[in-house]
Amino acid sequence: MGQMKYIAITFLSIFVSFSAYAGETEAGGITSILKEYQPSFVRIEYKLSAGHEVIIGSQRGFIVRDDGLIAVSGVMRTSGIDLSGINVFFENSENGIAAKFIGKDEETGLAFIQIEKKNIPRGMKIFGFDKDRKLLPGEEVAVAGLLGRNYDYAPFVRAGRVLSFIKSGLGTYITDIPTMAGISPAPLFDSEGKPVGIVTSNEGNLIHGLSFGTFSAITSEVAAKLIESPPVEEVEKNTQHGWLGILMAPLTSELDEHWELGAKGGIVVSQVFDNSPAKAAGMRAGDILTSFDGHKINVTRDGEMHEFVKLVKGTPTGKKISVTVFRDTTANMQNGEEQPQRFEKINMEVTLGERPKSALYERFFEDGISGLILKELSVEDRVSLHLDPSVKGVMVLRVEEGSWAHLAKIEGGDIISKIDNVEVNNLESYRAAFRTALMANEKAILMFICRDGGTVFKVIKPRAE
Repeated sequence: MGQMKYIAITFLSIFVSFSAYAGETEAGGITSILKEYQPSFVRIEYKLSAGHEVIIGSQRGFIVRDDGLIAVSGVMRTSGIDLSGINVFFENSENGIAAKFIGKDEETGLAFIQIEKKNIPRGMKIFGFDKDRKLLPGEEVAVAGLLGRNYDYAPFVRAGRVLSFIKSGLGTYITDIPTMAGISPAPLFDSEGKPVGIVTSNEGNLIHGLSFGTFSAITSEVAAKLIESPPVEEVEKNTQHGWLGILMAPLTSELDEHWELGAKGGIVVSQVFDNSPAKAAGMRAGDILTSFDGHKINVTRDGEMHEFVKLVKGTPTGKKISVTVFRDTTANMQNGEEQPQRFEKINMEVTLGERPKSALYERFFEDGISGLILKELSVEDRVSLHLDPSVKGVMVLRVEEGSWAHLAKIEGGDIISKIDNVEVNNLESYRAAFRTALMANEKAILMFICRDGGTVFKVIKPRAE
């Protein structure tokens, strides 16, 4: 533990020194950021619960509208976990202000909470983003915010330059500012000290297979649009959500053309759960859904999947609906020769069941050695994350700041599938594998992690070198 504190203190001193040095580059610009905006950064505490188990979460955010809207990390809202007791703490205040959760933007990972306007301290500077402000490669920028709980939420500024602008997707600025886990979201400032984007990822960027290891940020235009019209979470009513019971993938234009379906959109069924409505109706893995309850399915990419999920959830439990599927009815081999695929159009009726309450199937485990808070994967996790049926493991719910896992840059949402080549299928196997690795007197424990559809490797060093 002494070694751990030494590392943390050394890291902080290096970080503060770098921040102070970077701040000297633009008098009245970058150096004025904390003077103007420090009171607008807030710390947040909230409760996460599943069944009878409750943990306290914490993170940071910043005020983005004068009606009390606050930008926070989407890690706060985890599928199947109840969120409650959100409290916002302003600078030098020990009294929390109640806040409500507004919604989460899945594409950027940003979420928003809100306090009442009357609770905003008078004269506080609100973060405003100019839709027309665009950065060029080479421009000087800085990231600012609050460090974590282990550093008493001390303010920081870290400066650098824009390396590039990636046009794909929403558009992303890549900076040369080395990444540091646990501080997103954080505003990005230009050399005049004006907000020009929002850092939304703690981890080094992996774009088109190229790893940068530095902070990335969404543009001022995207930030302004999100703040103007933030995502709003649907209010859960006492009605039951419809449930089909499948894992799925989009019918891309490439697959549509390859199979010569001419469907122009659909859902490819990758797995059918046992005891599900889809199973009872005779649906199979490999089926391609093209219509649901009279609605044509136009899904051709991952970003459109949520529309189909919304359609299914919005259908009352117990309703009998018609679906159309295309099914490959080709015998794989005939007379020793492979046969071309032939699809048959099938109409079937499905009686939707009640969507499983994933909290009933989940458990938490707090690993005090690594600093990880973990949960088992639920059916809802697999559906919402589009996980392949072969993916097994436990999900990281939260990473304690300053912990060994934090230093290894493990993130919330990661799925740990192996520890030192031992498969992890649930919390019990995680505990056994981690305990075995420790007893082997190893100085480094290798974790296989599923992240964003790929596998990354992280090394935890729970013993001093």
